[in-house]
Amino acid sequence: MKKNLLTAVIISVLSILLIITLGSTLLLMGGDKFWPEFNSSTDTEGAEDEEITLPPPMELADERHLSFILTKDDKAYTVVGLFSDTGAINIVIPETYNGLPVIGIENNAFASSSELVSLTMPDTIKYIGQAAFEGCTNLENLNLSPNLEYIGEYAFDGCDSLDFTEYDNAFYLGDEEDPYTILMYAKDTDIESCNVHKDTRIIYSGAFYECADLNEISIPDTIKQIGIGAFDECYDLFPNPNEDDPDYKYTKSAHYIGNEDNPYLILVEARDKRNVTSIEIHPDTQIIAPGAFFECEKLESINIPDSLCVIGEYAFEGCTSLEAVSINSDSSWRVYDPEAVYNNLLVSANVYTDFTKSLVQAYYYCAWIKH
Repeated sequence: MKKNLLTAVIISVLSILLIITLGSTLLLMGGDKFWPEFNSSTDTEGAEDEEITLPPPMELADERHLSFILTKDDKAYTVVGLFSDTGAINIVIPETYNGLPVIGIENNAFASSSELVSLTMPDTIKYIGQAAFEGCTNLENLNLSPNLEYIGEYAFDGCDSLDFTEYDNAFYLGDEEDPYTILMYAKDTDIESCNVHKDTRIIYSGAFYECADLNEISIPDTIKQIGIGAFDECYDLFPNPNEDDPDYKYTKSAHYIGNEDNPYLILVEARDKRNVTSIEIHPDTQIIAPGAFFECEKLESINIPDSLCVIGEYAFEGCTSLEAVSINSDSSWRVYDPEAVYNNLLVSANVYTDFTKSLVQAYYYCAWIKH
């Protein structure tokens, strides 16, 4: 009897020791997985201090991860951004979505996406909205659409990892096929001349800002947009007009820049904004720069030649006396609204025979591009 009792005691002691040993082993191996009631993350007192670990960023983001929205005419889509807060290392924008072309990237679409390293856009992309990539500090590789015609302000500001191509006193942004798509900024504010590359489509906002010594520039006919403030404070670029010049009737009221074949390619701004009452634009002009007639309060009439292809944003802001702007009604114009957040950047227009005062007030901030 005593022997059996002793055996039972020994077995009990060994069992207890075994349980203690097993429990210690499990705790060392991550016991919180087995006994969640002892996990500090379930302790309500410490819940506010809990560290949350997000999943790793997506290696590839495509149409399954991107958010799209229809344009006003229901004929195309634009990219709004990513579905979730999780960043993406590489983004590939599809050429079509739901059977329709993807034509734009909206304002702030990928702003502050610090994980983003590369982005590829299809040839269908025509515009990039304001601050679309602002603060993408790790963005290194960018495959731009060759058909870009409009880029909003600050679109690439803070993209410190991008590689730029240097050409004749300016730095450009592009890709392997066209390294010169966008002229981003002047090499230095002290430059005196610049020959813009023949393949450039867009001169970025503020590109030549404060280049006070710049007195000679050649701009190719391939240009589709001049960014806001691109030539602000370029005082030497616009000498006083010569009264003996046969085109004095044009140059006396506005500053022009262009190239040897077309010195009047771009109307940069009105000369005497406070007092000008009427302006006749040179018949070879293709672009009116942003803010060209800003606060020309006495401007009553203006002639738009058939050659004109682009009217920059804010071109007529503050033109309170302007009753009408005559535009060729046979042309189709795409209107970009730089202040829109979603879906309003694209409007098809065919009937602006009389660009009436009410329309000036409604659209003075928009950029117009003829097709």
